[in-house]
Amino acid sequence: MGKLTLQAKFERNLAQYRFFNSQETVVLAVSTGIDSMTLLELFLRLPQNKRPQIVIAHVNHELRAQSVQEEEYLRLFCRRHQLKLVVKHWPLSDHPNSGVEVAARDFRYQFFAELMKQTHAKILVTAHQANDQAETILMKLTRGGQLSQLAGIANQRKFGDNYLIRPLINIPRSQIKQFAEHEQVKWFEDVTNADLTIQRNRYRHQIVPSLQKENVAVIAHITDYQQQLTDLLKFAHTQVERIIEQVSAEHQLNVDLYLKLTQTSQKIVLRQWLENDHDVTDISQAQLAEIYQLINNSAKPQGMIRLNQELALIKEYHFAWVEKISKVDKSTANSSQTVLELDHWQTISQGESIGIITPKNVPNEPNVEVTDMWLPKAAFPLQLRFWQPQDSLLLKNGRHQLVRRILIDQKLSNAERQQQMVVTNCDDQVIWVVGRKFGWFARPTDYQEIWQHVAFVRRFGRGE
Repeated sequence: MGKLTLQAKFERNLAQYRFFNSQETVVLAVSTGIDSMTLLELFLRLPQNKRPQIVIAHVNHELRAQSVQEEEYLRLFCRRHQLKLVVKHWPLSDHPNSGVEVAARDFRYQFFAELMKQTHAKILVTAHQANDQAETILMKLTRGGQLSQLAGIANQRKFGDNYLIRPLINIPRSQIKQFAEHEQVKWFEDVTNADLTIQRNRYRHQIVPSLQKENVAVIAHITDYQQQLTDLLKFAHTQVERIIEQVSAEHQLNVDLYLKLTQTSQKIVLRQWLENDHDVTDISQAQLAEIYQLINNSAKPQGMIRLNQELALIKEYHFAWVEKISKVDKSTANSSQTVLELDHWQTISQGESIGIITPKNVPNEPNVEVTDMWLPKAAFPLQLRFWQPQDSLLLKNGRHQLVRRILIDQKLSNAERQQQMVVTNCDDQVIWVVGRKFGWFARPTDYQEIWQHVAFVRRFGRGE
């Protein structure tokens, strides 16, 4: 088994990473497969002054008839060794029609989290080993993605407010099996592990064995590469963070400072800034390239790119940042227009309302902005809605100006543009870009007799 026994390697891993002390409680996930039963045996063989308080967590997925035998054996084992065991069943009625594997994993880890909370445990231990690591890396390499994903399965990671550790992650399955057979560790084989319709099983039973025929030490080599890559990524992460501190402040990217970086640095900094400062971890290469082009495009000082369903990147001249996409009120957005009744107020934002008011009813208050207007009676009822790309405003010279151009000329940010509202006549022609500009109406000579005199009023600091 090499220079070190499996027990010695296990204890060395625990000592090296100092996962826990003997006073702490750990939750040990046990499926009754060879890896988890061996891990349990290794824990039981720890010296008393190094062994933590162990709580065994077992999930009966009710997927196989053998699950009953596995649970019964584990209950007997834990009674014999005076171990606390908590079993959770996943009823067949709760199984989805598809995606069972993912749903089962979600169920397990939700159970583990609940159990840790109940037992005040800070550590969850799973039995992932080096072959699992190799399979994961090869699957990710085949699937494509980010270089960081090839770091595979970490020996420890955050799990909610606690930690998940994997003290066997650098130990190959062959050594685990050798130990289990020599020490007569009882385990159960999951028959679904032989199902080649499952991707991981194809890697486990076909691809990895083929690679081992090329080089028997391939698992060890992949483990070594994984550790090298992990170390390199940690170093790079620290260096990039220092650059981010220099080119950003308060979660905003200083575009001028950012553009002074090399092209390669810009791309790496951009991704890490999005991931670390804004928790945007699912960004694609295409999106990253689009953002990179926007920030580098001096001819386009403003722009917005959706990152996902909730977030967007905003560029405004010298700065770029990420913010939540404004959730337009559905009742307003889904109805084409809101009718503005005469002498009634309509709230358009927090602290601002507008009204089409007859002159005698215009409030004499310091917090109002009033514009007198004569309109043909056929223009009524007036209506309020969000502006649309095709909207235009009639000018005095008979020409039209796009509302979009008005907003650009007044240097509104993209966020402000999204919230801009317009007032239209009954034919949906824009007559007022609220707070920005009014349209022009050519009046007949007798307009005071046949048109309606109204006041367009903005009121601040009050509701309806």
